[in-house]
Amino acid sequence: KDKPYEIDSETAPIVYKIYNDYIAGKPLAEIAKELNSKGIKSARGNDFTINSLRWILRNRAYIGEYRYADVVIPDGMPKIITEEMFEAAQAKASLNKRKHNANNDEPDAPRFWLTGKLFCGECGERVSGGSGTSKTKGRKYYYYSCNNYRKHKCCLKPVRKEMVENAVIRALDDILGDSENLASLAVDISAYYKRINSDDSFLKSLEKNLKDTETALKNLVKALEQGIFSETTQKRLKELETQKTNLRDAIASEKAKLAITEDDYSISKYYMFYKNADFKDEQTRDAVLEYFIDKIYLYNDKIVITCYYSDDKREVRLDELNEFIDSGGTDKGSSCSCYAPPRTHEVILKYSPRSYL
Repeated sequence: KDKPYEIDSETAPIVYKIYNDYIAGKPLAEIAKELNSKGIKSARGNDFTINSLRWILRNRAYIGEYRYADVVIPDGMPKIITEEMFEAAQAKASLNKRKHNANNDEPDAPRFWLTGKLFCGECGERVSGGSGTSKTKGRKYYYYSCNNYRKHKCCLKPVRKEMVENAVIRALDDILGDSENLASLAVDISAYYKRINSDDSFLKSLEKNLKDTETALKNLVKALEQGIFSETTQKRLKELETQKTNLRDAIASEKAKLAITEDDYSISKYYMFYKNADFKDEQTRDAVLEYFIDKIYLYNDKIVITCYYSDDKREVRLDELNEFIDSGGTDKGSSCSCYAPPRTHEVILKYSPRSYL
């Protein structure tokens, strides 16, 4: 009872990597596939699944919270990840859930990638994706609609999906047209990838797994030499040999990653990449959207895009926003620019970028 919990230095990097990859946008299925291909097992010795990864991403023990029955002790255990990483993972999970629900009724429907960022400027409610079929032409079309409009509690009319998304893409392109914004993004992304790709803790974890696997193989071979042979031992021998090969390949891959030169993470590389950003690429588009954009408000006659004001993630309330619009955009530290798409115009509020990654 007097012994404190300790971090397992060999397996903790796996947890850290799972959080890092998930926050960076890697799908759970891809994370599980990568871990399993490297021969890494869960705490119970099983392959990783989407459900087991979800449990890890919700486990508050990793931020030092001790729980037993009804007893909860903050900082009762050492932390493997920061609270900021944990909250970022929860926010990502919530956003992914909303995006999944938006497409749940139609698995083949286009992705509503603004879900989670888009809000109604008339009532403040979330705006999500939907679809309808034209009665005259029988054509399927997709739109964004206020959740309260569907309940007949709001006057915001549904807006075509491509119209809203094209306006936001133009805004993102305009934001990256500012060299200061572009430089800020390049600096942070360069630092982020340099940090996650220079940490050798995951490599050490793989090497420990390989050592354990080789020990298990030696013990099994000894058992076979003593005449203990069955379908079970034969199957286990094959599993361990496969795991050993996978771990060796994974170790070679990690060593190659750590050997990458400083130039590969240069700021200029990312600066030029995003300067020529192709917003048809989902990963690029999502990275810029998450970095700069706080919320997007959809009105009947305009779209208002609010960017992060400062490092403290101060949010602009809807009443403040409407007051700002009515005043013609005179607040210090912000500026407005207007465009004229077919049906509406958007007012883009540009604030000083904040560090995201």
